[in-house]
Amino acid sequence: MIPLPAAFLAEAGSWILVVLGVGLLVFIHEAGHFLAAKWAGVKVLAFSLGFGPEMIGFTRGPTRYRIAWVPLGGYVKMSGETELPEGGYAPDDFPAKPVWKRGVIMIAGVVMNALLGFVLFAAAYLAGVDVIPAVVGSVRHGGGAWEAGVRPGDRVVAADGHPVRSFEDLMYATMGGAPVELDLQRGGTAVRVRATPSKEEGAPAPAIGVLPPFGRILEVVPGGAGEKAGFRTGDEVVAVAGVPAGPGDLRDDEVLASAALPESGPLLLTVLREGREIVLPLEPTGTHPLVGIASHRSVIDFVRAGGPGERAGFRPGDVPEAVGGLPVGGSSSFRGAAFRAPPGSGVRVRRGEAAADLPLPDAPAERLELLRDLRFADPESPTAVEVLPPRPPSPGAEPVPGPAAAAGMRTGDRITTVAGTAVTRFRDVRERIAASEGGPVEVAWVGPSGKGKAILAPAPVPTWDFAEAGLLTVIPQERFDAGGAGNLPALGLERCIQTTRQILATVRGIFSGSVDKSNLGGPVAIAQITKRSTESGTGRFLEMLAKLSINLMFLNILPIPLLDGGQLMLLTVEAVTRRPPSEWVVAASQWVGLVLLLGLMVMVTFNDIARIVGS
Repeated sequence: MIPLPAAFLAEAGSWILVVLGVGLLVFIHEAGHFLAAKWAGVKVLAFSLGFGPEMIGFTRGPTRYRIAWVPLGGYVKMSGETELPEGGYAPDDFPAKPVWKRGVIMIAGVVMNALLGFVLFAAAYLAGVDVIPAVVGSVRHGGGAWEAGVRPGDRVVAADGHPVRSFEDLMYATMGGAPVELDLQRGGTAVRVRATPSKEEGAPAPAIGVLPPFGRILEVVPGGAGEKAGFRTGDEVVAVAGVPAGPGDLRDDEVLASAALPESGPLLLTVLREGREIVLPLEPTGTHPLVGIASHRSVIDFVRAGGPGERAGFRPGDVPEAVGGLPVGGSSSFRGAAFRAPPGSGVRVRRGEAAADLPLPDAPAERLELLRDLRFADPESPTAVEVLPPRPPSPGAEPVPGPAAAAGMRTGDRITTVAGTAVTRFRDVRERIAASEGGPVEVAWVGPSGKGKAILAPAPVPTWDFAEAGLLTVIPQERFDAGGAGNLPALGLERCIQTTRQILATVRGIFSGSVDKSNLGGPVAIAQITKRSTESGTGRFLEMLAKLSINLMFLNILPIPLLDGGQLMLLTVEAVTRRPPSEWVVAASQWVGLVLLLGLMVMVTFNDIARIVGS
């Protein structure tokens, strides 16, 4: 006998758990119909898990118990349910029972799924579930959370009065697009803010613009550039370029990335190792081609309340003109100059017809926080540019003209074409330049001095990719449990209600257009997600099954013919009119239901295929 590899056995075991877990959900749903039918005195002809040809089965009494080859659900076939026997219905036929008993039979499946979800949630939190905590790691500059004053390190404990147990809960709470009231813990202080989600271009759903702390603890790949630079597994990154930050901040904080990265040479990272802070240099892992332009945002339109920006005296409408006596032309040059200016420097802003001199804090961390407090308005012309050096220069160094400046382009000029293609927004400009893959690209512009056209050769600027350097970060997780068996009933009920609210928010968002339909997954996505949950412990697997059970409950209660909700709708019509719907109405409704379900299956299957192709 050839021994099977342990990895193969583990993989096979995970998929067996998925099949058994999903099979349990279907079994419990159909068992609800079956038990209710038995209680109502209805003859059950078949109890089937799956559709199509029978794989295995047996007969006991009048019922054929079977497992079929197509594992996409199941059914309970009751006597008289699909045809009218000659001579009329027998007393144990389904249609012969009162409307209220038939209603109990139809709703019993979703009730069983709700009860199963409750039990599985309770079991999951008895075992404990590892979750990404709802702690803010970074705040997108200018987003809804930023406007509301949410800060890195804040822990979200509730959204619109509903408990937030994980970062996933927070995402669902904000995906509807409506303003949401957040209860935060900031240190030892309770803070309440109101944030308005928005949908970024290309994003699947609205969000308030926060990301979890993606980890400061390093896992160093042997032989990589990080190990050679002196990094060790377990090091905690506490500062980037002298500013308190972690590796994730460098990627997610656009202000930090645009202001603090060095012009050349290594990036200095401060790590905490055995209680000591050590500064280690990380050499660039690659380069990125830039032509030295940015969107021309020159007017401050929002100042966060309570921060160093407000304390320094900045106001909406201010236009920064100089930092430390050196002129700046917009938000990008202002950030670089303000962050690198020597201690004691100030900012001159134009305020209407007057000018004002404002102080800059000396501490780098507070100076960076001031820059985060300021949002600049989009330019009146979407393709107006600010002309920059490739990277903000070091203090005292002469700025090196970038390709755009060397070609004669000036701040305020509007780009009209890139590579011969007309552009109408700055995003198009970036995409066309990126498509050149670092090669020369022809750019045409128009400005106060007239029209211009030049072939620009992008200048390579250094980039730092932590993964490429062999520095991986460990995503922090917390163990969430009930804290005692006495809390399980309330917690199980809370999570059932929370999951239902999340489903409703997703469905509302899809119909309103704020949530992309790609969020819906079919059998492949469900199997993949459930399988991943088996790799994260018993609690996570049980929690996933609980969520699937609530989803199955919700799907079946929808008023779509062929589903339980559609059958309940027909029974309601019969109860009101005191006569069953005509055969024509029933047949037409079933065809409508079939078309709707087939359309849904096609859409979710397409989404599954798109995910596989894109992964």
